[in-house]
Amino acid sequence: NDTVSTTLSSCLGNGDGLTSVTIGPDATDDYATINDFFDVLKSSGLCGPIEAVIKQGTYNEQLVLSNIAGLSAENYVIIRGEGDADQTIVTYTPATDAENDAKYVLSIDSVSNITLQDLTISMTDTTTSYVVAVNHSANITFNQVTFATPHSVTPDLLRIGTSNNLSFTDNNFYGSSNQIKTEDAITTLNINNNRFYDFGTTALNLSAINNLQINNNSFSTDTSKIELTAVKLSQISNSLS
Repeated sequence: NDTVSTTLSSCLGNGDGLTSVTIGPDATDDYATINDFFDVLKSSGLCGPIEAVIKQGTYNEQLVLSNIAGLSAENYVIIRGEGDADQTIVTYTPATDAENDAKYVLSIDSVSNITLQDLTISMTDTTTSYVVAVNHSANITFNQVTFATPHSVTPDLLRIGTSNNLSFTDNNFYGSSNQIKTEDAITTLNINNNRFYDFGTTALNLSAINNLQINNNSFSTDTSKIELTAVKLSQISNSLS
C-alpha cells in the first residue's frame, strides 16, 4: 500500500476584520521573533488582514519578506513597533566573511500591500552595500520609520528595484552615501514629509520613475563634504510635484 502524507497549515487572519498578533519575549506573545512571524506568513498565507505589533526592544535579525499567498488590498499586513520608532529597533550583525550584498537588514521582494511603521531599522556594519531593499513589490508603505547607519560610506540606505506604488511618509533617514536610490523602473513613488540627515553624497538618487511625488521633505548634512546633492533626478516621466 502506498502512503501519501502532507502537512496542512491554516491561513492567517479572517474575513471578519483585522487580526492582531504580538511579537516579543513574553510567553503570552504569539511569536518570539520577527522571523517566526515571517515564516508563518510565508508557509500559511493570508485569509484576512493582519497587524503584527512588535514589542519594544532590540531585535538582531536579518529579515526577508517575500512570497506570501493571499495578499491583496483587502488582505493586507501592517507591521508596527509598540510605541515610538526609537523604542523598537531591528538591526543585524552579519558574519565577517559574508558577501557585502548579503549584509542587509531587510529585503522585501515579490509582495504587495505591506505597511511598516513605528520602527527603527539600523545597520552598523561598514561593509554592507545596502540596509533595506525593495524589489518586484507593490503598494508598500513606510510610515514613521527611522532608517539608520552611522557610516556615510555605506552605498545605499534604501535600495529600490522594479516596483509599483511605494510610499514614504514621515520617516527619518540617517547616514549612508545615498539614502533612497532607485535602480530599475518604478511606477508611482511618493516621498512626503520625511527628514534626511547626514547623507554622504545624495539623499534622493532617483531615476527611471513614472509618476513621482516629492513634497515637504527636509535635508540636512555636513556641507564641508566635497560633493553633495540633496536630490538627483533622471528619466522622470509624468507628474513631478
